[in-house]
Amino acid sequence: MYRDYGVGKVYKVRDGLCKVEFNPSVFSLPPFRSENFILSLDEVEVCPTPLERAKAGRWEEAWKFDLRQMAARFLTTNKGGQLSNARTEILPHQIFTAYTVVSSPRRRFMLADEVGLGKTIEAGMVWQALFQRGYANRTLIITPAGLTRQWQEEFKDKFQAGDFEIFGRDFTATNPRIWDLRARAIASLDRLKRKEHKRILLENRPWDLIIFDEAHRLSAKEYGRKTDRTQNYQLAEALRGYTDALLLLTGTPHSGDPDHSRFMNLVRLLEPKADFSTLTDQPLFREPGAVPYAKLILRTPKLRVTDAEGKVVFKGRMTHPLPFAMYPDEKEFYSAVEDYIRTGYNSIEKIEDPMHKRAVGFILTTFQKLNASSFQAIKAALEGRLTRLGKKLEELPEEEEEDRDERFQGELDERDVVLKTDREFLKDEIKTLRKLLAIPVTREKKIDSLRELLKKIDTETPGAKVLIFTEYRRTQAFLKERLEKWYGANTVVLINGDMPLEGKTAVAALSSAPKETPVGTPALQEAESKRRSQRVFREDPSVRFLVSTEAGGEGINLQFCYIVVNYDLPWNPMRYEQRVGRVYRYGQEKVVQIYNLRARDTVEETVRSYFEARLRVAAQALQQVTGEEPEELIASLNWQLETEIEPDEIYKRALVDGTLNKQTKEEIQAAVRRAQEAFEIATQSLFKDASSYSFDSYQKALASPVNLKDLEDFTLKFLARERRQVQRKDGFYEFLTPEAMKENALDERYRRATFDRATAIRDSQADFLALGHPFIDAMLRRVGDYSFGGHTTVRVIPVNGLDAKAPMAGYQFNFAVRSRVQREDGDEYLFDLHTVVVLPDGSIDAALSSLAASRYSENDSPSAQIEQTLDSLDKMDVEEAFQYAKAHVERTAQLWDWEEDVELIGVARVVTLPAN
Repeated sequence: MYRDYGVGKVYKVRDGLCKVEFNPSVFSLPPFRSENFILSLDEVEVCPTPLERAKAGRWEEAWKFDLRQMAARFLTTNKGGQLSNARTEILPHQIFTAYTVVSSPRRRFMLADEVGLGKTIEAGMVWQALFQRGYANRTLIITPAGLTRQWQEEFKDKFQAGDFEIFGRDFTATNPRIWDLRARAIASLDRLKRKEHKRILLENRPWDLIIFDEAHRLSAKEYGRKTDRTQNYQLAEALRGYTDALLLLTGTPHSGDPDHSRFMNLVRLLEPKADFSTLTDQPLFREPGAVPYAKLILRTPKLRVTDAEGKVVFKGRMTHPLPFAMYPDEKEFYSAVEDYIRTGYNSIEKIEDPMHKRAVGFILTTFQKLNASSFQAIKAALEGRLTRLGKKLEELPEEEEEDRDERFQGELDERDVVLKTDREFLKDEIKTLRKLLAIPVTREKKIDSLRELLKKIDTETPGAKVLIFTEYRRTQAFLKERLEKWYGANTVVLINGDMPLEGKTAVAALSSAPKETPVGTPALQEAESKRRSQRVFREDPSVRFLVSTEAGGEGINLQFCYIVVNYDLPWNPMRYEQRVGRVYRYGQEKVVQIYNLRARDTVEETVRSYFEARLRVAAQALQQVTGEEPEELIASLNWQLETEIEPDEIYKRALVDGTLNKQTKEEIQAAVRRAQEAFEIATQSLFKDASSYSFDSYQKALASPVNLKDLEDFTLKFLARERRQVQRKDGFYEFLTPEAMKENALDERYRRATFDRATAIRDSQADFLALGHPFIDAMLRRVGDYSFGGHTTVRVIPVNGLDAKAPMAGYQFNFAVRSRVQREDGDEYLFDLHTVVVLPDGSIDAALSSLAASRYSENDSPSAQIEQTLDSLDKMDVEEAFQYAKAHVERTAQLWDWEEDVELIGVARVVTLPAN
């Protein structure tokens, strides 16, 4: 029977009503679940199956059959999102991860790829796949506080999910109902774990999907029989039962503790009955139905990461330290500022107010980082400090000489001591700042060292693009001024945290501007944005340099550049790796060259040199086990150190002491040792049985036989049949939406459409026509609709690759096979397409079946020889051929029940047309 629900089967008729079961079809709208309805007989109509149509000789036009078949191929081969409209390069291991999660009966996994392999992208692909299937309408992403905007930008930019809102920034929650209205939300771990926010969240209904980023922060440690659960862990524990799907993302799942307790408690968030018997030598009680922990973890080592052709993605990296000695006046200023900061640190202990103490400590730490960045940055900060202190001094009441009754002296002293103390402190600091700012600094050795480096680069690789990182805006402005002085105007672009991800394009500005506005006015030029800077840096040969702050660089991929200069170096090793990750990623075709400018005889150089020496020793030891290059291993250890050490405390202590004392050295050694042990555990024993990716398994099970170029050809054929003219301008397609599809609330016209993923990544304003785009989804549904036709046909197929001198004929059957995913709340379905061609003698021709599935029919009228070959099919009844095809599918596919799991979507009389 046919109705708005699709094609169903009538099981009972009574009193003008009928009971109809609708099993999901490959062309159905999500969610893909079976449903039963009681319908009036007036609402339904009989619709013959393709086999019944074939028996009756009702053959339709071949082009409709071709489109219907190809639409089914696109929908069934997009298993892990490889044909999706995600604006990011999709790698096989990410497809493997997304498909594994979506096809699992219990969608609770730890995504534990080695650091830098794109776990955010994997999580986005999982979300997109579940959302497109109707199973992620309510999604909550929980991240560390500093990453909420980054996740929001990533999902908007790469997955067109612009409606994710940040809790506490875009909305607040004083009533549980707010979480119904904000069904796609991002929240910081620190905010959500607060008692009042956690209570309101838990009073709302469950989520479809919850994602925890940097899940190693969810810590619970065993102490004998006692478990110390942090507030972070308690939040995750409470939310565990409030979601259907749960993802824990971490590149450092193991902290190196010998008893593995933190790791085991982290895994228990996914499955309380997880079995860890293979992890420890100690016998553990194994509960009935326990799940081996490795089955809950999806991890890909960096060595296994390949592109779709199996080629290794990471080409390697080389780090070049560039030490320099400061000029005498520069060194005098640097040391004087260092003394000022050291004095400030020593006086912090006298401050009783903890909030004030933290604030002063933060200021002093920032001053030291600015001091190491550039003279311009620290000078501006000190001048600002001087101005603020001067204003604060003016606000304090003036002391006045007056006669005082000596009887009240004690009380007066008690009242005035705070004011006097503040006044004296302010006066002393103001005096110190003025002395500092009076020190003349005429030259900076660091900027001269940068000039020497760039001359070397110009000689060896003329015109090479150079990415320069700094933490601070003042240093960024200084670098821009110097670079343009050396290389000319408009040779430098900037990226910083104040810039929006996207700016209004010239096209958008023109559409919203008054008609009388001249086209050349600045208002109609593309606005400054991170994306614009990225695009100009990539495409304009005159632009040699991109100077980026870390906040600006997050989420911006620059793999077309391979030279990175760190003008200043972050204290946190993880942030250093994040910088390098902007260029050292998929698509990088060269060995990345990293140049680090480092001032000799400074506290930063002292700490960093000791760190690096210990890391290199650890990396060389690990190399004997893993075979990886030391540079790669040092990068992995840098990421692991995030959970082992507090860099600010290390640098602060070294600054106060003037060197690295024995305690600090031991602390660094211990942190590196723990990072090494955690890495060894992760690579050698922890994940040896994990459900990890391999390229061979990807090729066999998930590699798609069709690609976006095939989807492009399909769409052009469809538009031509719908009488729509397609124009190509500047590499983009422009066309009007067909009349039959306007009811789908689509745009009336698409002006800048592309099927190329790389183009879509570069140009966020273009329509990326892939699965997930409203037009593509509506087009595939239209072709798959029963009323479109294409259920049966007579096909003539060109067979250039088939060794056949004479035409061959057979019956073609297209079967959509439903694979059950048995879940607690009901079965879901995934789909495969099986094309089977049965020859007149009853045999199955595999080569012809493959060709019939992938080729379009010839439009020319068949020749007499072809007609004669088709007549040979009369020796076999189509029903008999169907039984041969059915038996073949039953042998090759894992079926639950033929009637419930298999749908015949097409039957054709097919004949080959050999090449001349």
